[in-house]
This record gives sequence, C-alpha cells and structure tokens, in this order.
Amino acid sequence: MLGDASNARRHRDQLLAREVVESFFAEVMALADKKGLLSKEHFSVDGTLDPILVEVRRKTQTATSAIDKRVTEGG
Repeated sequence: MLGDASNARRHRDQLLAREVVESFFAEVMALADKKGLLSKEHFSVDGTLDPILVEVRRKTQTATSAIDKRVTEGG
C-alpha cells in the first residue's frame, strides 16, 4: 500500500525520474553504438582491460556452457 497522497506523489516522482534517467542513458548508449564507440570487452575508466570483469565473464560463460551441456545430455 502506498499510504497517503503525498507518499503516492513521491513514489510517482521517483518512478518518473528513474524513467527519465533510463531513457536518457538508453539514448546515449544508442548514439555511442551508432558511432562505433562501444566495445564488447570490459574496460575500466582509464581504458585498460579490467581483469576482474574478464574473469567473471569467463567463469559465467564456463558455467553457462556446463549447464547447456547437462541440459543437452539430459542429465
């Protein structure tokens, strides 16, 4: 339950603000993608490859492959 009207307005305002931010971010990302400024690799702010994110990505792909293999093999 949202409570009183002022509480409902605050929740609505928060949701609208979030939608605006998400929409803005999506537009920025689309523009960057269109201009070829995005990479499929993980990079840190200074432009170097972030080894932690690379390792997480590798482990996630390995785990996903293992699950897919089990599902395919039926076990």
